[in-house]
Amino acid sequence: MSTDYQQAREALGARLRELRLSAPEGRLTGTALSRQLDWPNSKVSKLELGRQTATPEDLHQWAAACGRPDAYEELRARLAGFEPHIRSWRRQLVGGHKPVQDAHNQAQAHSKVLRAWESSWVVGILQTPDYARAVLTRSAELHNSPRDIEEAVRARIRRQELLYSGGRRYHVILWEPVLRSLLCPPSVLAAQLDRLTGIIGMDTVELGIVPLTASLKVPPGLGFWIYDDRQVVTETWHAELWLDDADTPRPLPADLEDTPGIRRVRGRRPQRHQRGQARPEPALTTHDFEQITLQLTGHARAVAADVRRHAAALPKNDGRGALAEVVLREADGRLAAPLEGTARCAQNRARLVRALYPRLDRLTEAIPAAT
Repeated sequence: MSTDYQQAREALGARLRELRLSAPEGRLTGTALSRQLDWPNSKVSKLELGRQTATPEDLHQWAAACGRPDAYEELRARLAGFEPHIRSWRRQLVGGHKPVQDAHNQAQAHSKVLRAWESSWVVGILQTPDYARAVLTRSAELHNSPRDIEEAVRARIRRQELLYSGGRRYHVILWEPVLRSLLCPPSVLAAQLDRLTGIIGMDTVELGIVPLTASLKVPPGLGFWIYDDRQVVTETWHAELWLDDADTPRPLPADLEDTPGIRRVRGRRPQRHQRGQARPEPALTTHDFEQITLQLTGHARAVAADVRRHAAALPKNDGRGALAEVVLREADGRLAAPLEGTARCAQNRARLVRALYPRLDRLTEAIPAAT
C-alpha cells in the first residue's frame, strides 16, 4: 500500500535515477555512483526506489556527482514538498532535543489559537520542569539521541511564557490515563497534577479531561503493527502510514514488553466440558481480576449516577422514573458486595454495567407525542 508521502518519495527517487542515467559525462552505474560518493551500494538503490528518505546533503552530493549541480534546487524543492508531513525523530534529534523544542516554541509563538489532544502525557506547554525532564530523558533513551536534557527542559519551560503574553488561546484536551501514567516518579506526577489544577481559571487556557467512562467516537491514541522488523504500519485519524525506511525505529515493542508489572494473557487449547462441569477461569492472576473489577465498578457507579440524574429530572407521573428506581436499588445492592479477585466477581460487575446502559438509554430517549 502507498501513501502520499511514499508516492512523493518514490517520485523523487525516479528523478534521482533519471539524473544518474543522463549524466553529461556518460551514464553512471549505481556501483560507480556509490563508489564516487563513498556510500554503501544499497543506499543508491534505496534512494531510487523510495525506500529511504534523502537528506539535503544527499541530494547535493548526488547532483554534483551526476554533473548536474544546477539540479540541486529542484531536488531540494521536491524534498521540501513532502518532508514536513513526516519528521522522523531519528533525523530531528541528530542535533539534540533543544533544537526541536525551539522549533515548537517558534511555531506556537506565531499562532493565535492552538488546539491539542493528548492521550499519553501532559502537553509540553503545561509541564513542570521535573515532569519535562522525565519525559525528555525517556525519549533520549529510546532514540539514543544526544543528552542535552537540561537545555531542552529550559527551552520547553520557556514556551510557557506564551501563556501569559496575551493574544493567544490554548484549547487542551487530555485523556484521563494521562493523569495516571507513571512516566515519572509518583512525587513528580503529583506535582504535575497540582500544576494542572493551577491552570484552571486562566483566561488563555481551556483545559478538558476525557474520562475513561466517556463514550468515544474515535480511538484515543495511535496503535501500530510491526511486520518482521522490516515494516511499521500505524494509523492516525486521517491516514494510514506504511513505513519501511531506516528512519523508522524498531525497538519500541520490546520497550513496552519490558514495562514492569505488565500482564500477559496467553491462549489455551480449547477443551470440552461436560454439562454442569465448572469451566476453568482464564489465565489471569487474582491481582488482574481485582484491577478489572475495580475498573468495572467505577464504570458501573458512573452509569448509575447518570441514571439517577436523568430519573430525578423526569416528571413525577413518568413511569420511567419508578422503573429506574428499581434498577438503581438493585445496582446499589450489587455494588455493596465486597470485591473479590475472581472471574465471577468481574463478570457480575460487567453484567451490571450492561444492565444499566439500556435503562439510561430509555431515560434519555424522547417520549413519542400522544396522538
